Amino acid sequence: MFAIDSGGTNYAGTTEELSGSRLLIRFENGARAEFKVTCGRGFALVDLVRLDTPQPATRLNLFLIPAPSQARVSGTVNGAAFEGNLAAMMAAKPNVHAFQEPSGGSHADRAGCTHELLRVASGRVGQHAASFTATCD
Repeated sequence: MFAIDSGGTNYAGTTEELSGSRLLIRFENGARAEFKVTCGRGFALVDLVRLDTPQPATRLNLFLIPAPSQARVSGTVNGAAFEGNLAAMMAAKPNVHAFQEPSGGSHADRAGCTHELLRVASGRVGQHAASFTATCD
């Protein structure tokens, strides 16, 4: 589910086009969002590379992943597990919120999973910027 809020109105995505590693979304108000999609072993990184809007946007909704009612919800990774499969959504940039409500955290990696937080450059706001990578088999 792709949607954009602009001028107090929510506009749904009207078309999605995937060409190689580029995903282009067009919205009802004429806005366009382009993403670079990098697929890895057990994960996909979706990076916004361009956003063109006819008026300033206040929110960009990218994903809504419904889970079966029998799924076990895992607030730590903002995901759900069902029949040996796990789907989770995580944000890796400041001011990007993957959670609908606050959740707890864990300080340990599980078997087959890693979490890495690295300083990558000077920050646009504050002193530092970081890259967060989470993987799980």
